[in-house]
Amino acid sequence: MTHTAIKAVAAIGIIGAVAVGGPYLIGQQIETDFRAAIAAAPDHYPYPITLVSYQRGLFSSVAETRQVIDIGPDSDDITIDDEGNPVIPPNRLIPVSFHHEIGHGPRLDGLRLTRFVNTLKFEGDALAAVRRIFGDSEPATLTVDVGFGGDISGSLVSPAVDTPLPAGEDSEGGRLQWSGLTSDFSVRGKHVVGALDAPGLNFGDGKVVMGPVTAKADMTIVTDGVWIGNFNNTFASMSVAEPNFAFSMKDIRIDSDTTDTAGQLKSGATFAIKEMLFNDVRVDDTRMRLVLDRLDTQAMSAFSRALNRFTAEQGGKTAGVEELPQMLAVMKPSLAAAAAGQPLFAIEELSFTAPQGKVRMEGRVQYVGDADIEDFAVATDVVASAKVEAPMPLIELLLQLQTAKTVIPGPDGAPVRLSPEQIAAATQASLDGMVAQGLLIVDGDRARSEIEFKGGALTVNGKALGAPAI
Repeated sequence: MTHTAIKAVAAIGIIGAVAVGGPYLIGQQIETDFRAAIAAAPDHYPYPITLVSYQRGLFSSVAETRQVIDIGPDSDDITIDDEGNPVIPPNRLIPVSFHHEIGHGPRLDGLRLTRFVNTLKFEGDALAAVRRIFGDSEPATLTVDVGFGGDISGSLVSPAVDTPLPAGEDSEGGRLQWSGLTSDFSVRGKHVVGALDAPGLNFGDGKVVMGPVTAKADMTIVTDGVWIGNFNNTFASMSVAEPNFAFSMKDIRIDSDTTDTAGQLKSGATFAIKEMLFNDVRVDDTRMRLVLDRLDTQAMSAFSRALNRFTAEQGGKTAGVEELPQMLAVMKPSLAAAAAGQPLFAIEELSFTAPQGKVRMEGRVQYVGDADIEDFAVATDVVASAKVEAPMPLIELLLQLQTAKTVIPGPDGAPVRLSPEQIAAATQASLDGMVAQGLLIVDGDRARSEIEFKGGALTVNGKALGAPAI
């Protein structure tokens, strides 16, 4: 054998060793990291995750994990006891399994450390429902690629379907047309960018219609469980049509933004709907802006971890009345730390245009006590204010509707409803009384009211009404 041939054989041997040994070593590290992530999950995720199996091969591995998700009690099973109190049935727990196909190292279709292909596996009634819709196709597939430098990219895909659904005990059945869903995302260090596109859904030949739907996210994690950045979601339209009821919305947009300034979080969400139609009643330009401010970043991180771990230790079950004291005890340190910052909740704007005219409201509630939340008292630890402005015809209509519910004894003692004349007179009397008491300030065809609660005293338009019985 020539010297050149010896070198060639050696090179082939080295390449072969790397080609075989590389994926094997990568597979070992992936399994170690996979198991560590599941062990740490209770601090980051409220539903318990169990590793059912992990079968590691040379070039790929297969794993199965299982979760139990709490979807709360069935409202149809709520009953009333002899004393008139609701009896809440146990929460429903839905078992969900995940199948993970894990590649080791680079392949012909890409240079990467690993690829995870994740699919959902349902059981029982949930499995039967999914198969009625998607047949043998996977309802959703999540693919995640991890690069050698730690960068992550991936996609979520749900296939389009067009299938008839049979009628059941609680449904009429009908044709389901789902145009599918695609989503792409990337993670660079602590920065996450993603986008989603769902062309639309049509059920029952127009009974329920939604879409197209889009979503975009640009988020950065600043500490465990705390994200800042922006999220934007749009719905072109949404409608429900029944024989005696119709509801539709057009041009729906949801925008959220969270910032962290010197360890203080401020998070806002804006909801905007161009047009809403309730049967033949139309409401235009609905807008609501909600804000949470003065939230300590580290306190919120501790709160998130404690709540996730508590829920996971409860088997994924949301805390009920019996578990509430235990949950509050677990959350107390982080709640106290958050309270020290005197957090604020504000409705910066709630407005819409009804047929009678435009309505505008705003308000805020702030905790002004200290970190000792055990001596919390509304009178000393809370301040609040609100402003409302509305057209008089709308206020009159609301009072008329409320008055129309009134019943009085008839000539034979049986209850009878008020006549139209009595409703009109009672409505006018109520309006006159509210104006005389200073509860409403009327300016032409509009009315406004300002409410403030501070130091245990409630004032309306500057007039003290005393402290509420709290």
